[in-house]
Amino acid sequence: MLMPNVQSELLDYIQGIMVIRSFGRLGPAWKKLKAALETQNKTQIVLDSKPAPWIALYGFILESGFILLMIIGTSRLISGSLSPSQFVFFLVLALPIYRQFFDLGLSSMLLNYAQKSLQRIEEVMKVVPLSEPKYTQLPIRTDIYFNNVSFIYPYNSQLTLDNISCCFPEKSFTAIVGPSGSGKSTLLQLISRLWDVNQGEILLDDININQINSDKLCSYVSSVYQDVVLFSGTIKDNILMGKNRCSR
Repeated sequence: MLMPNVQSELLDYIQGIMVIRSFGRLGPAWKKLKAALETQNKTQIVLDSKPAPWIALYGFILESGFILLMIIGTSRLISGSLSPSQFVFFLVLALPIYRQFFDLGLSSMLLNYAQKSLQRIEEVMKVVPLSEPKYTQLPIRTDIYFNNVSFIYPYNSQLTLDNISCCFPEKSFTAIVGPSGSGKSTLLQLISRLWDVNQGEILLDDININQINSDKLCSYVSSVYQDVVLFSGTIKDNILMGKNRCSR
């Protein structure tokens, strides 16, 4: 199972291979991916080696039991208290039983991996959906205000936005310029309320966007992203996704 950071690096490398090659950055990009894969490899070796001694001990005990059975059976056979046919019968019967016990040990190890996967699924299921107001408020104007807004993505240790205050007036044009990872896309996502801010507030006119129903808020906000997504179906179906009342 790939760790999240390895998955991210691998997807970036594969999806961006044309851009990487165009700018002659194959070397640095590959080194970054290779470092992530080496970390994954070391982590996986540690995880897989932990149960190895117990599995070996479990297999040794099972095999020792079968050897002990053969020794006892042979001694009984020599003493005459056990017939050859009975001895062969018990050996043939014992072998699949021991094999089932050995498979049971391997299954318990696989079950441990399955439980870890289930824990990750449970973490996703425990995510609380964004709250919706019982009574929505509608703005008169569409001025957007950021008041001391701070935001951090889950499982990140560094703030993406730190105490941001600004205003985007209605019917105005604003360009947000900054390096990759500086929070430009995050700023737009917060306006659409794809995430809730950790601190501060975002106002549409003088109304906190948390007090506006999500469907109503989306009717005030239109986003065009760099990565275009087309859903399966016709072009008309894709257009109707954003405006289901439009005519032909």
